[in-house]
Amino acid sequence: MNKLETVRTSIDVSINIPINNINFNLDKFINLEQDTISPDKLIIKANIETQKLTSLIGSLTLGTDNELNNALAQIQNIKVDSVIDGKEVYLKLPAYLGENWVYFPESTTENLMKSSNYSLELKNLSEYTKEIKRLKNEKIGKNWYYRFHLILDAEKFFKLYPDNLGISSASELKNTEIDIDLRARKKDFLIEDMDWEIIFNSPQDNKLKMTLGVEFTKFNEDIEFKKPEGAKEIWQLDQQEISNSPIGKLINIAMGNLGGYIGVDQADYQQKQRDSQRKSDLLTIKTALEMYYEENSRYPAIKDDTKDGKFLENLLIPKYLATTPKDPLHPQFYYLYKPINGGKGYELTCVLENKSDPLGIKIGNLLIYKITNQ
Repeated sequence: MNKLETVRTSIDVSINIPINNINFNLDKFINLEQDTISPDKLIIKANIETQKLTSLIGSLTLGTDNELNNALAQIQNIKVDSVIDGKEVYLKLPAYLGENWVYFPESTTENLMKSSNYSLELKNLSEYTKEIKRLKNEKIGKNWYYRFHLILDAEKFFKLYPDNLGISSASELKNTEIDIDLRARKKDFLIEDMDWEIIFNSPQDNKLKMTLGVEFTKFNEDIEFKKPEGAKEIWQLDQQEISNSPIGKLINIAMGNLGGYIGVDQADYQQKQRDSQRKSDLLTIKTALEMYYEENSRYPAIKDDTKDGKFLENLLIPKYLATTPKDPLHPQFYYLYKPINGGKGYELTCVLENKSDPLGIKIGNLLIYKITNQ
């Protein structure tokens, strides 16, 4: 079998949600196209037809959320462009991050790369497969294809990415159904297209059905790859402005409401979202501290208590930070900065609300997340 170097992946996403005895069908409201030049060189383009979301979001919020309705009115179709080169990730999302390309530092890109790699060989689905049925072979043009129907083990399949869906336990997945119809080329066993159907059956007898049409083309053909120039680091943007953008509001409110329909505890989902923001904020501060160290050969020394959330304003703003991040529930919780070893090191800590987070350290009744200069 020839080694696969380049491939284009096209994905159309549709969902069906029953609300108040009405089925909302969002047919192909997301289209994603990914060019894989090599395992660590990707070009990803996405288009989201937000107008198809308007009636659904309005129903989820019972039409009473004026802030959300105003945000929806400001959004047309959402277009996203991204380029990934190894651990370098570039993103352009005008309605959310502005018109220019932004750049993500290496420390934030590991999970993105992990979730962006598609496997095109049928054998790599076997570890997630609960049942497989061989269908009749099919001839298209001069080529013969194998056809299969797979039923996946949802718990195994989502095991690596539970937080992406707000799913925190196996019990929430036990009624989830994942079916795949696929066609693989007989000559090399590469998958050419797949039709996914994912059904979330919640304890409240609500059902969310998601379908994905996936097509693979341009096997081993030339695909141009060019990194953007003049990108600005993501953490140098105004984080509050991003959160208050129409898309930021839409994501927070829509996902929070949608969670209730697929059996995800909304309070639990919001806690995880806040914890995710805390970890992101500490990385923002860490990046600024490292830039400070590059110029000063030491980390900032402080004398005052750091609980007020303003502990780095005089030291890092505006040269290294646009604003000082604060805990989402400040002043109930806050970020702490502690220089150590005479300014040669530091500790940054925050409190996590999700008590089952494996990255937390239990201290008394609190779960603490800590990062250092190491």
